[in-house]
Amino acid sequence: MITTVTLNPAIDRMYYIDSLESNDVVRCNNYNINAGGKGLNVTKVLVKLQAEVQCFGFIGGSAGNFVTKELEKLGAVNKFTKIDRETRTCLSIMDTTGKQFELVESGPQIKADEIERFILTFNDINESKTLVMSGSLPKGLEDNFYRTLISKANQKGVKVVLDTSGNPLKEGIKENPFLIKPNIEELRKLLNRDFNTEDDLLKGTLDCLKLGAQNVALSLGGDGMIFSNQDASYRVKVSKVKVVSPVGSGDSTVAGLAYGINNELGIRETLALANACGASNATMAGIGQINFKQVQDLKEKIEVSKVRG
Repeated sequence: MITTVTLNPAIDRMYYIDSLESNDVVRCNNYNINAGGKGLNVTKVLVKLQAEVQCFGFIGGSAGNFVTKELEKLGAVNKFTKIDRETRTCLSIMDTTGKQFELVESGPQIKADEIERFILTFNDINESKTLVMSGSLPKGLEDNFYRTLISKANQKGVKVVLDTSGNPLKEGIKENPFLIKPNIEELRKLLNRDFNTEDDLLKGTLDCLKLGAQNVALSLGGDGMIFSNQDASYRVKVSKVKVVSPVGSGDSTVAGLAYGINNELGIRETLALANACGASNATMAGIGQINFKQVQDLKEKIEVSKVRG
């Protein structure tokens, strides 16, 4: 069993248009509406990988009911905490040139009693070997909230994959998560410095180990990944794919990492699987979607090279 935590879920609306012009009526050629938020995107991909998944977080209102129905369709175990306020909606617009616009609501205010109920439910993570915590924190939660959850997971021997940014990442890394997955911008903010070369980026991953992470998977987007732990570092290069939408590819990569960790696949196979999941999602119109056969094919084309250790 893998547990995902989505503290700030959303209804994701993705619209595909020819072009976006001001003061003009824009016709939508195609659209998708999905239960979203980074942890739920991870959940969708894990289900496609045939993993058993249970989901924690906060949901409320009609949007929360939509999330519940989507979880039922997926077959994931719903352990979300109900709240009084409405779950947020996020809007993405992509034109035919690949230009993308995103409108992201901040999310509802979480009340003290709702936090208490969540913490009580969170004790059920002892059914899992691996825990994925993804995304932003809603209003009402302190920056150290992920850190608190990581501490509880560590006490139960559950391996934590943390995918967040800003202050929640700065706090969470102090509690020694099993793995973090920043992108370059998130790494820059975490370490408060710029990177000019790949060697600089590699050194950045090693500095994350000094801050407390046990493993660091630095996403380079379409250029692959740099992975480091105390023993070694690896450079992952992916084959080029025809990109339809990159939205959700990072979450798909996280799902592959979590699956590999949970099933003890080993570093090379886990990195290949994770990057194949990210690439597969980029070829899809939906968010957090993969094609299982395509993932298996892409895995064979991904190059994982040891660059340290």
